[in-house]
Amino acid sequence: DLARYYGALDVGITELRSYHIYSHIGRGEGAYGAPVLLEHKFAIAFTVEMDIRMIAANPAAPGVVESIQQYVEAARVAIQLANYIRRLGHPARAHIDGNYRVITPLVARDAGLGEIGRMGLLMTPRRGPRVRIAVVTTDLELVPDPPTRDAAVIDFCLVCRKCADNCPVRA
Repeated sequence: DLARYYGALDVGITELRSYHIYSHIGRGEGAYGAPVLLEHKFAIAFTVEMDIRMIAANPAAPGVVESIQQYVEAARVAIQLANYIRRLGHPARAHIDGNYRVITPLVARDAGLGEIGRMGLLMTPRRGPRVRIAVVTTDLELVPDPPTRDAAVIDFCLVCRKCADNCPVRA
């Protein structure tokens, strides 16, 4: 509820698994290439929504601006949530763009927020891939949400092909 109060669209909780965690740090001055050491037990994943009108302009500037703006919004929510958990006396870390130690789409999927689509992004039931994700990991005892496996998302991706047909580099 606090994440939603801060501005999150959808929120889910999962136990942190080894396949959620990157093996090495990929960004950051002085830390690049160092092993990731993260021993938290739980992850809170959440999404923030990107404006459909702005994203419709991709790959032009409005779409890029909206994507960046929502990475900032997700970071704002994650930092506040992690700070609150630390103030309760529990360790917590905000995983935000440029400072991830976890693979956010996998964490979000396992927290029940959606399914991984054809393009490797989280496909949410309400907004499709038009979201940005952030994660807070912690040792605060939490109750995990059940993952929601939805084969219909994968079936839809196989039929839709919109991302494949519109990919500027034909990936």
